Amino acid sequence: MLEHVLSHYPGLKQIMNLFNPPAAALAGVNINRGTGGNLEGAGFQIREEDLRLDIFKQFEALPQEGESFDLL
Repeated sequence: MLEHVLSHYPGLKQIMNLFNPPAAALAGVNINRGTGGNLEGAGFQIREEDLRLDIFKQFEALPQEGESFDLL
């Protein structure tokens, strides 16, 4: 999956948090997500690749070793 996530750079992180409320109100998007942590919290192993700075990422979510997920 491709995601726009919150930067780890302090200055950019602050700007993204400042602009998130208007972006969410105007376009319905959140520019400060913690997608990697959310996927890990849901029990997935993740592989992530920075595509642009550290705010555009490609994630691959995999089941933890020894686990499987039924899609339906």
